[in-house]
Amino acid sequence: MPLVRDVGRPFAPRAVAGSVLLSMALAGCALTPPASRDARSQAAMAAAVGPDGPYRGTLPCADCAGIATELTLYRDTAGRPARYRLRTTYLGTRDGDRRTDAIGPWQEVSDPPRVRLDAQDDAMRRSFLRIDADTLELLDRSERKIASGHDHRLRHDRARAAPPLFDVLRPLYAGTLRRAGPGWQFAPCRERLLLPARDVSPESMITAVLTDLGFDRRDGIYIEAFGRVVDGVLQFQRLNRAGSEMGCPPPVAAALHWQAQGNEPFWSVRSTDERLVVAQPGREIAVPAVPLTWRWSDGRADRAQGVVTAQTEATRLDVVLSPVICRDTMADAAYGFRAEVALQTATRERFSGCAYLGRETLP
Repeated sequence: MPLVRDVGRPFAPRAVAGSVLLSMALAGCALTPPASRDARSQAAMAAAVGPDGPYRGTLPCADCAGIATELTLYRDTAGRPARYRLRTTYLGTRDGDRRTDAIGPWQEVSDPPRVRLDAQDDAMRRSFLRIDADTLELLDRSERKIASGHDHRLRHDRARAAPPLFDVLRPLYAGTLRRAGPGWQFAPCRERLLLPARDVSPESMITAVLTDLGFDRRDGIYIEAFGRVVDGVLQFQRLNRAGSEMGCPPPVAAALHWQAQGNEPFWSVRSTDERLVVAQPGREIAVPAVPLTWRWSDGRADRAQGVVTAQTEATRLDVVLSPVICRDTMADAAYGFRAEVALQTATRERFSGCAYLGRETLP
């Protein structure tokens, strides 16, 4: 029977009655002030990928009228596969058309030339045969051609502009937040600059979280939040993490893509450029790094889950990051994601806790 360890608890602010659904306004253009190194690094990452596509077509569907599919492939500055963006719309279902979106890692394989999406995730992996420069053909689970009379091909639509990898770039701002009269003042990490700040999150969720952490009684509090600068005012849109015992991370922490963690017993999962590391007291397990895949439905990128599956011959690691405010009462901190972790070695273990993003960019 799996071992279940429930660590973080969903946030229920004392200052706000009832439950609040975490959602984010996606409209607007992110502006990057010189004060935010985190913002600059994310803007550079988004600019480092170039589009191949979109490839479009309607694939056959067993219980609907067809699956309208649009796939765009992005590479890094060295020409290596970086991320894909996939939109699938199930047409004519009993509930109408149903749309899902995903952003995740892809691989390029030769002999014969193939494209693999989410190669590490058996449940979500898709493979396409590259027929020519303008045509991809969906393959079966064994990467063989599908024997049927239906059309399984996606064709490069050169009349249609490739979509951006991320619809809206929301930089991550990290620093100390203080009250300034009736408003807020934000001091970014390692910058000699003060920015007026305000909470524009739905139903003032960030304000509710900070109130629950005792911000009203403190001189200042460390916060990381996604947002943008409008008319000189930093608008916080979505919380990444905040806490009275936190502080600006050292520069070496820039290699961190995301981290999940919990208490009783203590555990963590860290994602860096090279590897994913599961750590507990006296124990550490590492697997090769795999980027997060973001998945969401009905155009609600604010509800996107981050999913990663990584495995070796002896270990399998599955992580799901859900966009729900998670409170760590032992550390007097709050995080923007709830984490569910399954670790398969000689036994299967499950962990629950909180998580936050580092270099990883929101969809």
